[in-house]
Amino acid sequence: IIDSSGALWGSSTGEEALSDRPYAFEQDNEFLSRDGNFRTGVELLAQGKVQESIRAFEAEVQQHPDNSDAWLSLGLAHAENDEDVKAIIALNRAVQADPENLDALLALGVSHTNELEQVHALTHLKQWLLKHPHYAHLAPDRSDSVSQPPYTLHAEVTALFQRASLVRPDDSEIFTVL
Repeated sequence: IIDSSGALWGSSTGEEALSDRPYAFEQDNEFLSRDGNFRTGVELLAQGKVQESIRAFEAEVQQHPDNSDAWLSLGLAHAENDEDVKAIIALNRAVQADPENLDALLALGVSHTNELEQVHALTHLKQWLLKHPHYAHLAPDRSDSVSQPPYTLHAEVTALFQRASLVRPDDSEIFTVL
């Protein structure tokens, strides 16, 4: 639904709200008193112990809030657990800690797709291409996209990914997005 200003009504439930929302840490986390929680979280996730890995990653980011890889891993664990809203919050923190974190940008595109948030998904996928060393040259100057109408974003991002697939036909990430 469009409001009188032409904006989507109820858009406060979009990424802006998720980006501003603090991450809600689990109470009584036994990992907070331990060291090496990032490695522990990776090991637990590899063993399929997703809930335990989430607690280990939560402890890691509480101890080291600027650890982009830990925020990424926390977001991916939530995504694996089908908790895309929590994943989006954690992945946004990963990008805040490191704006060049390509894995976090790509994962944000996937999580927003799962939440049926097409514009946010496409925006992150475009950012992934703009920052990727193999594909940045394919994207138009960033200033061009600022004035672009939102309804053309899908066509633009699709075309960019199709061109990227020609540059590196062996890149599975490109074909996963397409």
